[in-house]
Amino acid sequence: MDDVGVERSALSNAPFPLRCHIQLGRWADFDCLRDALASASADLETKFEELKLAHKILNRLRREIRHAAAFARARMFDTQPDENDVLAAWHKHPPSNLRACVEEWIAGKPCVFADDLKNSEDVRKVCGEADRLIDGPNLILQSPCSLKPPALWHCDPLTGQSWPAKVHFTRFRVFHPSRDGVTDIRRLWEVGRFGWALPLARAFSITGDPKYAKAWSDHAESFIKENPPEFGPHWLNAMEVSIRVIQWCRALTLFFRVPSAECRVPGGILPSLLAHGRYIRTHLEWTPQGRTNHYIADLVGLLAQSVFLPQFRESTEWRRFAIHGLTHEIETQTDTDGFHAEASTAYHHFALELYALTVAMDRQHHLDFPSRFHKRVRHMIETDMAIRGPENIDPRIGDDDSGTLLISDWGAHAARMPISAARRDAPSHALRSSGIYILRSDALSCHVACGPNGQEGVGGHAHNDKLSVVIRLQEREIVVDSGTFCYSADTAMRDRFRSTAMHNTLMVDGREQNPLEDWRMLRDRTRAKELLWKDSSDETVFQGEHSGYQEIGVIHRRTITLDKRGSRLFFLDEWMGSGGHSIDFYLHFAPRLTREKIHLLNGRVGLADAEIIFPEKTPLELLETVYSHVYGQQVPNLTLHLQARAADTWQLPWKFCPL
Repeated sequence: MDDVGVERSALSNAPFPLRCHIQLGRWADFDCLRDALASASADLETKFEELKLAHKILNRLRREIRHAAAFARARMFDTQPDENDVLAAWHKHPPSNLRACVEEWIAGKPCVFADDLKNSEDVRKVCGEADRLIDGPNLILQSPCSLKPPALWHCDPLTGQSWPAKVHFTRFRVFHPSRDGVTDIRRLWEVGRFGWALPLARAFSITGDPKYAKAWSDHAESFIKENPPEFGPHWLNAMEVSIRVIQWCRALTLFFRVPSAECRVPGGILPSLLAHGRYIRTHLEWTPQGRTNHYIADLVGLLAQSVFLPQFRESTEWRRFAIHGLTHEIETQTDTDGFHAEASTAYHHFALELYALTVAMDRQHHLDFPSRFHKRVRHMIETDMAIRGPENIDPRIGDDDSGTLLISDWGAHAARMPISAARRDAPSHALRSSGIYILRSDALSCHVACGPNGQEGVGGHAHNDKLSVVIRLQEREIVVDSGTFCYSADTAMRDRFRSTAMHNTLMVDGREQNPLEDWRMLRDRTRAKELLWKDSSDETVFQGEHSGYQEIGVIHRRTITLDKRGSRLFFLDEWMGSGGHSIDFYLHFAPRLTREKIHLLNGRVGLADAEIIFPEKTPLELLETVYSHVYGQQVPNLTLHLQARAADTWQLPWKFCPL
């Protein structure tokens, strides 16, 4: 064997670490190795981005093909299934007519889960609410509604502006029938979700009075008649269809519990439910990257219909697909903290409602979800409890569109399971993956936003709120997040409410932390990160920074110390950069704190039950601003503002002290 062969043989027989050392030793210049690795890494990153783009293009192409096929079918055939379609979709031995199908369905006592919308001790209150709903909803997203069916199904409940009812969803481009900045399709979708009608079902289950069942059935029949499948604003996405299916199944579950001949099943309900299920299954809102609660809702809607109507042949496939999809999505759409991927505390709670409903259905129908699914749901519950605290108030970090399934006592339905005492009882929490930090004592709490924009970088529900804080005292809100207000109805207001100035943080030279380029997303350039977290029995300390102003050479760092014994918060805002810059500091107060309750004097801000102290002679002022407590509404509030000029470094110490 020649020398080269001997060397190769010896090298192949050497231990792995020695082989690596020998191979690396052959590099005469280690800089070459570093450059080669950097080049390979950059090349892989480029190829990965190209692959992601190709995947997105392919998914878009598939969606366009699917939409084209749906539009072609809608032009040639009726989209509403008839009696023959239902009989063909029934199980192996279908009855002779639709009425017999309904009787067989009711005889099976279908239910979503047994404890939903359980009877209330306050019968008068439940019936009073149901009486107000007999002619239709009187409030939608806390806005007055005077519309009645059939106009109710196609008009904004607040403004009366209407959307076209006979346009196929693939050709529906009219999101704004009137550019008035108020008309919002989100309110119309809330009507179509039918959550507002659940009290009618509750009242019927408590009293057995047929007028409540008849009122609900009349509304459902009117909706089915005025909104044929795939046409109009209520068929624009599978999520709205899914939530409607869930609420219909929940209401009908209560109807079918009452053995009464007066209990009416809405006409056309079976064909309509078949159309709903097929629409969801065909138009799932799956995307390669950045999937959202929409896809989760699609899957839960399919699952609910499959257990409520197992007589359909397709129900078996729907159930199998939904179980597999939900098991995968809860792992994909939650981080290691158990926080939902959209970086919004409100959307985390909404996703948790969907998963809680799934757990309840699993217990009721023995769907055999794997144990890791239940473990993830438990983790999400613990995280939600940690964020909301004993006062059960959402700090509203990120978007909040006031969406809910209205599941009463959802925690009990989902959580007949042990909750981690460490997560449940510990006063302070660091959710490092999601970037939410909670400093909490017996009387005082402070939430800090210091994380990514979520949704795999899309940031669809993120705000420019890095290092922003929310402060509560004895369950009363003091310093608040300004809210969301709207999405597509008014994109200027959409940007205003998610802007840096509407959050309790610093703004440099009037710049945004992240550019507001598209109302549907928010690209993350802040790279917010935690620098220090320390929690003990005496104090909790957080320090974080972000690079949203790095283009002008500025870093914002904030340090917060909670003195648990004295229930005081100490803040230190630091500005590090070069050159002269203008700095704006904002603190947004709860609307209840009016001018009569706020006193500015020599760097001190006196409140009704607390005091905020700045260095003497700090030039503070109160600005007239707005606060959105629920989607689509705003009320006036006051904001503490400080403007300063800074050179290379700047510091602002301040503290919050309860009285």
